[in-house]
Amino acid sequence: SYLESFSKLDNGHHLVMMGFGEGVDKVLNYSQQFSNIHYKPAVPVDEIIKYSSSADVGLFIIPGELSLSYKFALPNKFYEYSIAGLFICVSENFEYLTQIVKTDRLGTVIDNKEESLFNWIDKSGFTRSDLEPVRESISSRKNSGWQNEEKIFLDIYKVL
Repeated sequence: SYLESFSKLDNGHHLVMMGFGEGVDKVLNYSQQFSNIHYKPAVPVDEIIKYSSSADVGLFIIPGELSLSYKFALPNKFYEYSIAGLFICVSENFEYLTQIVKTDRLGTVIDNKEESLFNWIDKSGFTRSDLEPVRESISSRKNSGWQNEEKIFLDIYKVL
């Protein structure tokens, strides 16, 4: 899990988990034990990008086999990370996200093993400077999102 991986890393690597749900107590427990794990309660929808953009990496990692709905998912969080300009790290079992990350050079793909996230952060030598080439390709994504796509759809519907 993200929590277990970050609990083994030094304080130079921070995890921020944001939102609400049944996992909050577990996140709070880890955040009290490890100074590099943080919890932020849910924020209004219009503030999510502001908070997300302060991160370096957006994560989509689940070890093991996934159901078809996860394997081919395109979650809203992916768009939020993308619009925020984050480097995106996905596990290879997210087949559709993997394809997008590779094709558009949005980040990296790692194995879907339990230790893969820890290994990638701890042993890859990944640093903020590694983000620069990706951030350049990401800058074009800032104009994506529903607020701009809406105009295209409205023009199409006018023709119909």
